[in-house]
Amino acid sequence: MITSIADSRREKGRWRRVWGVVEPTAADCCADGAPWDAEVACGGFGPAPLPEVLAWAGGYTGHVSLYLYDHEPFEGTDVEEGGQ
Repeated sequence: MITSIADSRREKGRWRRVWGVVEPTAADCCADGAPWDAEVACGGFGPAPLPEVLAWAGGYTGHVSLYLYDHEPFEGTDVEEGGQ
């Protein structure tokens, strides 16, 4: 279940090609009292249209925070993308 969404798109009008990253809402520093019930530590998906990213993130069991990007969020890092 998507509990919160953080829109990190540089161009707010972009929706046809976006990336999504999920993490347990309890790991979000702004989520006081959120339960640790998500089945994922961190996962990424995209690029895809915004409705597909929302459906992907909504498919997780437990409370997750969704971060939206209009660029590859893992580019230039050591983090590997992981899906559901």
